[in-house]
Amino acid sequence: MNEKDFNEQEYLKACLIRDMLNAKGMVATYVNITEVMKKEKEKLQQEAEDLKFKCGNMDDEMCELKKENARLKEKVQDIEDQNLKLQDEICSLSDTIKTQDSDILKLTMQSIGKEVAKRGRLPKGGNQ
Repeated sequence: MNEKDFNEQEYLKACLIRDMLNAKGMVATYVNITEVMKKEKEKLQQEAEDLKFKCGNMDDEMCELKKENARLKEKVQDIEDQNLKLQDEICSLSDTIKTQDSDILKLTMQSIGKEVAKRGRLPKGGNQ
């Protein structure tokens, strides 16, 4: 084997070794990337589970809030009903007061009329 063939063969060996090392490095990089991706996948799956759990809790809270809202609406309706009853009662009392005022005025006028008829004049302190 001459020196030229020997150098060419050594060069090819060196290229082969270089290529093997590059391939080994690429495999190691692939393995590392695969491991990182696997860990990221597990992390994302855990986050998804946590979100599902939180979502379930939020659904429960929403259900409780809807029940509370319905209960409060019932209270508001009860208060509005009581308000209407009180307004009716106030109107009724107002009518009663007007009737009583009218009755008092009539009785007062009758009393004054009787007094005038009896004495022939208005009582002292009244309009003369």
